[in-house]
Amino acid sequence: DSGLFNGFRVLKDFEIIRVAPFSVAAFSLPEEALTYSPPASALVNRFPNGDCERLIYSNVELDAKELGQLRRLQELAASRNLVFLPSVTLMAPRLLSDTRGDCELALERMLVAQVWRQEEFKDGPMLDSTLAEDLRYGVVYFGGRDACLRPALVVRPGRAPPELCNEAGTARLLRVLVFCMEYFLKYMAVPGRIESLSVILDLKGLSLGQIPLKSLLEMKKVMSQQYVGVVARFFICNMPFMLRAISGVVQTAMTERQRQKIVFIRDFSELSSSFALHQLEKDLGGTLPVASQCFPFPLAP
Repeated sequence: DSGLFNGFRVLKDFEIIRVAPFSVAAFSLPEEALTYSPPASALVNRFPNGDCERLIYSNVELDAKELGQLRRLQELAASRNLVFLPSVTLMAPRLLSDTRGDCELALERMLVAQVWRQEEFKDGPMLDSTLAEDLRYGVVYFGGRDACLRPALVVRPGRAPPELCNEAGTARLLRVLVFCMEYFLKYMAVPGRIESLSVILDLKGLSLGQIPLKSLLEMKKVMSQQYVGVVARFFICNMPFMLRAISGVVQTAMTERQRQKIVFIRDFSELSSSFALHQLEKDLGGTLPVASQCFPFPLAP
């Protein structure tokens, strides 16, 4: 027990990823990100169905409803003598938002997230050196920032080699995804300014048998469990007709709020409303060369 953190009793936290200095990409944190003032649309995501989701929680004043829910959650955890990892306490307000203020469910999800982290990293942090080969395939990588300086996580499952298109490969891809998310939190996010990211899912060249449906659902599960409220938008590009049925299955497993974040790109000019062209690769409608070296991440100034 290491005292209080974010209003919760906490354990000593542990390292999740360890990255050699030469593997930290240039422009992981551009200078302008440190002084960026996010507009209202970057503070709160407002959806066409009238729902909304806060994207920035640090160094901003929460409203009375949010504060009340957080205090009730803190009191509930204290009444049960629960102790959390500091990293899990950071999820608390996002989980309250995701559960519509259900403190019991939010607390349960905090416990589930903690058990997963303790089990997943019981043998130590993920090392860039052990994941470098899988990262260099370019299936998952960071490739720029959007107009609100949120990093763009580019996902290209069509690049996955055969050894990543089975159950063992699913576990390897999942570790790459978790590494990228933790890299974002450690090297790219700025509390109070940039706390979320965009995902560009490029399905070009993807066949039905290349990535098992189980992989997509497992990745969705981990993202919802460990990184709730961190993704601002999902941009889906180059969806083959034969994959639309699978898209329906995946969306069925998503919450309404998650479905509201999906943007199907039919013309790459549509991405230009969210990204400067020099932050997108040419095959995504931008001016950057298509990345052939994907780790360290190919980030442009």
